[in-house]
Amino acid sequence: MANVIAELDDDVARKAGKLDNPEPTYTEDRYYTDRIIKELDKNRIVRLYHNPWTKHEAENTPEYSKRNAILKELQNRYFTDYHSTTFPILMSNEYPATFLAIEQKGIVNDILGNLAKKYRKDQKMLTDALCNPKIKFQFLLTRDRDHLATKVLRDRLKEKRLELIVCTPKQLFKEVTK
Repeated sequence: MANVIAELDDDVARKAGKLDNPEPTYTEDRYYTDRIIKELDKNRIVRLYHNPWTKHEAENTPEYSKRNAILKELQNRYFTDYHSTTFPILMSNEYPATFLAIEQKGIVNDILGNLAKKYRKDQKMLTDALCNPKIKFQFLLTRDRDHLATKVLRDRLKEKRLELIVCTPKQLFKEVTK
């Protein structure tokens, strides 16, 4: 999401090649992310958090103006601490550690159960949102419509009586403003 937020600046989006031929979902995400920031975050209706890994990814963005735009944007946001599901170590230059505590692995396995393997791709992000010891997250904001922001996963979370809603920017905006 930090990329989408930084790309609200047309120059950054253009340099990233996003304005030339934008996908409909990119255009939608950009529009609703802008509304979330200007209407919901600014008025303290929502508070946007980033995992500390976001800063690492931003610092390693090769294109200078995009990197600076992302880092500037991150200065305006809150960060979650590394906690029991996110260790402050790197397993490689591209991925943080993905260890899960036994209890947390049980929670995620219970949620994902027999869902397709693609849902396991971001089990770490899901666990971090569900098991954060300091913050009770209501929403997990994502652009990933393949295995995170899906009706199947939303229904499964509701079925398990978990209050986390995984949603796209449009879904979050509509959920908060209804």
